[in-house]
Amino acid sequence: MARSTSTTVGISIPTDDDRVRKVLEPNSPSILSRLEALKILHSEGINTWVFIAPTLPMNPERLVEVIYPYVDHVLIDSLNYRKNVTELFHKNRWSSALSDEYAEQIASRLLHLLKDKARIV
Repeated sequence: MARSTSTTVGISIPTDDDRVRKVLEPNSPSILSRLEALKILHSEGINTWVFIAPTLPMNPERLVEVIYPYVDHVLIDSLNYRKNVTELFHKNRWSSALSDEYAEQIASRLLHLLKDKARIV
C-alpha cells in the first residue's frame, strides 16, 4: 500500500513492560493494544511514530524489537517528574530508574538501536 504523506499518527509507548504500565498508567491502553494499533496503522500506509516518554523502567532492546518495523520515527523524552513518583518507584524496586544515569543510558541505547529513526526531545 502507498504511504500517506499527509497523515501521521503517534502513539505513546513508554515501556515494554505492561506490569510497569499497570502501576504507572493504570487507565491507559495496554502495551499490546498500542502495538496492535501501531501495526494496523502502519499496514494501512499511515506514517507512524512512537513517543517513548516518559522513559519508564524497560528493556530497550525488547521495546525496539517490537516497534521498529512499524514506525517511521521515534521521539524520546526522559522521566521529568521523578520527584512525584519516587515513593512508587522505591516500592516497586525501580529506584535505579530514577537516576540521571539510567535516563542517559536508556536514551543512548534507544538512539543506537533505532538508528536514524529516533531523536531526543
